[in-house]
Amino acid sequence: MIRLTLEHDTPRRASFYLAMERWVAANLPAGEDYIFTWVIAPTVVVGRNQDLDSEVNIECCRRLGIDICRRHSGGGAIYADTHNIMVSYIADARNTSVPEAFARYTDDICARLHSLGIDAVGSGRNDVCVDSRKVSGGAFYDLGDRYVAHSTMLWDTDTDTMRRVLTPPAEKLQRHGVASVASRVAGLRTLYPDLAFDHLRAALDAPGPGGKVRIISDDEADQIEQIRQRLYTDEWTFRKPH
Repeated sequence: MIRLTLEHDTPRRASFYLAMERWVAANLPAGEDYIFTWVIAPTVVVGRNQDLDSEVNIECCRRLGIDICRRHSGGGAIYADTHNIMVSYIADARNTSVPEAFARYTDDICARLHSLGIDAVGSGRNDVCVDSRKVSGGAFYDLGDRYVAHSTMLWDTDTDTMRRVLTPPAEKLQRHGVASVASRVAGLRTLYPDLAFDHLRAALDAPGPGGKVRIISDDEADQIEQIRQRLYTDEWTFRKPH
C-alpha cells in the first residue's frame, strides 16, 4: 500500500480531495493500492443519491459558513471539521473483490489505531468501532478497474453542530434503529482523553510495510483542481436525486 502526500498541503475544500481520488485512480500505476489523509474546514458531505433538502439544514450551513459537497459514493450525510481526519483509499479492482478490498483498508486502519493502544475493530463492511461506539464510517464507489473508499476518523466531533446541520427524517432513523444522528458515534478523544490529534494523524499517515510514499507535485495538484472544477459544480451538489 502506497501512502500519498501533497507537495504543499495547503487548506483545500473537500471537493479537491474527492477529485484527487479520481486523479489517482486514472493516473497512478495499476497493481498498487493507495491511501491518503486530509483535514478540512467545517463541511457537510452528502451521498450521491441523497436529497439535500430533507437531509441537510442548508440555511444553517450557509449561516455558519459550512461548506456542502456531494460525493460520488452512496451512503449517508456526514459532518466533518478540523477535528476529524478523512481517509481515502484507492484499490486495484482487477484481482480482488469489494469485500477483500474493504477488509485490507479496515485492517490497515485498525492496525494503526492499535499502534496507539486503541482497541479498534472492524464492524460490518466499512465501520471501525471502539467500545461498541462508531469512530469511523466509510462509503465506496466502483470505477471499473479501481475501487474507491473513503471514511471519516472522528477525534473530537462537534456533535452540537452535527445535530444542527444534519436533519435526516425521523422515519429514516427509526427504520435503521438509530435514536439520533449522534447517538452511536464517539470521537476518539472522548474514549482516549490523552490522545493528541497530531499523534493520531501521524499514525494514520505513517508509511506501512515497505515504507512506500508518493509525493503529489504542485503540477499534479493543478490537474486535480481542474477535475474538481469540472466534476464538483453547484449543479452536481444541489441536484435532485432521481
